[in-house]
Amino acid sequence: MAMTNSNSKIVNDIVYHFGMIGRENPDTGWRKEFNLVSWNVEPPKFEVRAWSPDYSRCAKIGGLTEEELRQLYEMIPAAIRQAPTLKGGGNLK
Repeated sequence: MAMTNSNSKIVNDIVYHFGMIGRENPDTGWRKEFNLVSWNVEPPKFEVRAWSPDYSRCAKIGGLTEEELRQLYEMIPAAIRQAPTLKGGGNLK
């Protein structure tokens, strides 16, 4: 899903969504996610970020609870297994 921030020329493409971490914020709809993301048509990178409901805004994560860390830990093996296919057959960078 490619999104362009209207305030700048930053373009992101969520190449693969591994999963949500924790719970969605009931007041704002924002959620922490583990994704493979390409920024400005660069090679994709694995990221944990908070995303707005429509993916128009995001923020870096400042910290994780122990439960969220465990959820991320469980997603990592699948990310490593799928990385060569998702990133075009290249090595993790």
